[in-house]
Amino acid sequence: MGNADSDLSSTELEVIEEAAAEILTKRPYGHRILGIQENSPCSYETIKQDIVPFFDFIVEANGVSCDKDDGSFVQIIQDCVRQKKELNLKIFNIKNKQIRTISCQPNMDWGGEGALGLTIKFDFIADIQDHCIHVLDVTNHSPAEKAGLDPYNDYILGTPHYVMRDSDDLNELVSENMDTMIELFVYSQTNDEVRRVEIIPSLQWFDSNANPVTSKGSLGCGVGHGYLHRLPTKTLHSTGKGRVEDYLTLTTKGKNKESKSTSHTDSPENDPDAETSGNNNGVNVSDVLHEVNTPLGKGEIHGERGLNKSIVVKLDWGLDHNATAMALFKKDHVSLIPHEAEKEEKSKVVSVDIDISPQKV
Repeated sequence: MGNADSDLSSTELEVIEEAAAEILTKRPYGHRILGIQENSPCSYETIKQDIVPFFDFIVEANGVSCDKDDGSFVQIIQDCVRQKKELNLKIFNIKNKQIRTISCQPNMDWGGEGALGLTIKFDFIADIQDHCIHVLDVTNHSPAEKAGLDPYNDYILGTPHYVMRDSDDLNELVSENMDTMIELFVYSQTNDEVRRVEIIPSLQWFDSNANPVTSKGSLGCGVGHGYLHRLPTKTLHSTGKGRVEDYLTLTTKGKNKESKSTSHTDSPENDPDAETSGNNNGVNVSDVLHEVNTPLGKGEIHGERGLNKSIVVKLDWGLDHNATAMALFKKDHVSLIPHEAEKEEKSKVVSVDIDISPQKV
């Protein structure tokens, strides 16, 4: 399973590798798939192909690149539903670094949420080898053991909102969510499978009879990061596989709150809980998402990275050899440029709290 390249010619493989290299260097953004609903238009039961949560990115839809979160992908889905057209998706897998194509029929009548039955998040496409944390020893009666973490076989990949860059990110996440449930995406090299794990960090441990036991940390497991703790080479030839869930609950860090993203659009008028700017000027993030001023000039927002939610900006100016200029900024160093409707306020720079959340499509 997942070895889609077995019947391809050397020329076809070369084309795939070149396309993958272009994605990683020139178009390193797409819609990360976080969950697939059972019996949905994109489920294995329907399309007879696996989609792998966390590892798979949608990078193209019906020939249109998905490297910008400008609403075009959602519009393409809506058009397919309205016209009853087939949707062709190019999927990039960050584990085996290959592109494959799947075809599905978006519709709103299959009995679940959204037209595709997917939960997605616009995100940065990074090499998984640089963003995984190896689970080492697991202590008895610990939160890690209760969550089912498998010592030396499991790798922590991230949460529905963050990719883990290193063990410091995990430590920060745990320290900010003591005694609060955290959702983690975990990869098992034994099963070649990505699963969602719920874990509650705590310094108060209990055995199976509810008797207190001495705690050894808030998770009770050792972790490793770096060259010696990368995914084994033998696992990099497949896409992996995922667990189908009828409904994927996505929590906001520290709040245990379901994502309020709509199945049909990321437009704020359809989301009563969409956050507006903190300066009370009524400008919503979604309204002016890609027009920003930065210390390095104007650019477009392409997502956020890390636990501190640094803002990823594609700058208007490029580098040598047609390379794209990308930069990370703190939130207070990025300001939005109003749309035409706010031109009378153009002398003012609007500062907002930017939040790019998962959504169902």
